[in-house]
Amino acid sequence: MAHTRVDLALSLVRSEPSKLEALVDRVRILLETKPGALPYDKRLGCDLDALSHGAVTASRLAETQGRIDGVLARGLPDGVHGGTEVRVIDVVAGTAAGGPVPFAERALASNGARATLAVRVQLNTESGPVTLDANLAR
Repeated sequence: MAHTRVDLALSLVRSEPSKLEALVDRVRILLETKPGALPYDKRLGCDLDALSHGAVTASRLAETQGRIDGVLARGLPDGVHGGTEVRVIDVVAGTAAGGPVPFAERALASNGARATLAVRVQLNTESGPVTLDANLAR
């Protein structure tokens, strides 16, 4: 008996997702949900928004990686999470409103810099390792 999945947001019917698609969906739910938002398990979720403020320091990168590792270790089956890497890939000057800083004012706007973090998550699947990449703007 074939199962179909109904996506109520788009009102479309699609076939049952593959094991890999279901695993990727699970990772996205875990990382995109704030802790406490899931009524059946208040511990699950990762508040990446809370990490998006403040200076990008080595300890802040380690904290971000630790939060991601922790939520994936709790929310995925044993042995699936193969590790996480978080690194800075881009730093640009910006204003409090998020726009670019004119050249003449850049020396005065060093505290308004914005960074983009690259997050790489390794997953161990039945068909071999899978890498998920995402960029987070800070």
